[in-house]
Amino acid sequence: MDVREVHGGPAMMPPFQCQWCKELVTPGDLMHSLMPGYHYACALRVTVGSIGHTQGTCSCFVKDGTAEDDPPGLTRRQAAQLVADYVRQQQSPQPGRN
Repeated sequence: MDVREVHGGPAMMPPFQCQWCKELVTPGDLMHSLMPGYHYACALRVTVGSIGHTQGTCSCFVKDGTAEDDPPGLTRRQAAQLVADYVRQQQSPQPGRN
């Protein structure tokens, strides 16, 4: 995925509010180039769903009442970071195998 840093390129961007978590995207934060209104992790969370969905434990997959979405007590940004970390761990080190 294409990633860029806020303030990292020639066009300086002022801090702005992330569309998902509502926290500020500030200098040094990664952003997804196709979803510039989001932190990188938040763009992933919006695209692939909750950690429960990415692990196949949400109500889309589990029908017995034990479905899981985002863990309780996390902020939206923390839940997004959890998804981004999980996706990163699932990537194959071999090109073309993701």
